[in-house]
Amino acid sequence: MAKLKSFYITFANTNGVCYSGKELEGAVVLDLTTKYKVKELRLRFRGYALVHWTEHHSSGQGKSKRTVTKHYTGEELYFDHTVILFASGGDFCETLTAGEHKYPFEFQVPSTCPTSHEGTWGRVRYEAVATVEKMFGVGLSTICGFTVISPFDLNEDPRARESITAENEMSLCCLCCKSGPISASLFLDSVGFVPGEGIPIRAEIANHSNRKIADMTASLQMIVKYYAVKKVRTHTNIIASITKNDFVSENSKLVKWSGDKLVVPVVPPSFVAGCHIIDISYVLELIVNPAGPSFNLPVKMEVIIGTKPLKGAWETPVISKNMPSRVPDPIGIEEDKYLEKNETLPSRMHATTDNVNTGKSTDSNGTANIEPTMTYVDCILGSVDLVDNDEFEDIPGPVNFTPKYTYYSLRDSQSSYSSPAKNWLT
Repeated sequence: MAKLKSFYITFANTNGVCYSGKELEGAVVLDLTTKYKVKELRLRFRGYALVHWTEHHSSGQGKSKRTVTKHYTGEELYFDHTVILFASGGDFCETLTAGEHKYPFEFQVPSTCPTSHEGTWGRVRYEAVATVEKMFGVGLSTICGFTVISPFDLNEDPRARESITAENEMSLCCLCCKSGPISASLFLDSVGFVPGEGIPIRAEIANHSNRKIADMTASLQMIVKYYAVKKVRTHTNIIASITKNDFVSENSKLVKWSGDKLVVPVVPPSFVAGCHIIDISYVLELIVNPAGPSFNLPVKMEVIIGTKPLKGAWETPVISKNMPSRVPDPIGIEEDKYLEKNETLPSRMHATTDNVNTGKSTDSNGTANIEPTMTYVDCILGSVDLVDNDEFEDIPGPVNFTPKYTYYSLRDSQSSYSSPAKNWLT
């Protein structure tokens, strides 16, 4: 390695994000301190889904009792393609001079690929592995992960605009006395949201008990199902929450909570379209906590997380044809070509030329409106080590990777909320 100063893979877009069906572009870089003999440089692209966990089962009785570890797995392969970027030919090695050498590449990501996901018991992962082979098969490798996003336009799913009401009820008991019931209702005008958008909290509690309502908590839960052969396992994360203890009370029997919003953090979209062994859903849950010792009252409803927000989530700003985009492009697609092929993507939303630096647009009445902007942000679930199995023993690790997803800074998303900061993959 003394001769090899650095060896890495770089993408045309530093965000490392590519949409399904688009081209992935970049280069493999060799930076040499002195002359270096190389026989071949190859690059492998791989996309796959893997589910795996273990469970301990007991078998036999008495002295014959044994604990057996059983493995549950599921796999899907989306692509596995290798290209030769450089070859000396025959049995000879070519000597590269000292300095930096770049070998560009292009790779078409299949349109059916699901969105990247790194979870507790499974993953949808996309990676590029470059290998320098010297004489006699001695080689060095480097690995780099990239994010694939399968677009999920909420406007194309009629369920996303549906209004929904969820209700639940319970009665409190104290020794031999039974009080009146507490019933809670949770309302949403639509169930489709994108990361960065605020979910409006609107709840009513009819309290016919002899207890006061101490507080209420609204949380957004990410529910991931992993499908192995003849076995399913579910993992739930609370990815954002907000607690309220100073709510509006029209009288002692009716309590209301409205006006707050729970911001959706950076997470993958619902359903993982294209993957048959991992499924993701999101649930908004309201927990009503009566004062004193008692059980909590939960109210749940499913919400849908997409990559493009519903129209009407903000006021449409004026679009200028002469202003350049302020939104980063996916990998390997020049901006003009990308926008030409994706006329309705949020990256078409620009400020007027007069307000380029303000991030605002002006409506017909001269009112300034804050614009939404879309960026790619690290997933809240945290990073993983790509060098996590025996296949990459020759790559010095760890090589950390965090998927990135679309995140919108919307006008109405400002609210106080807490979101877990720890790595949920552990």
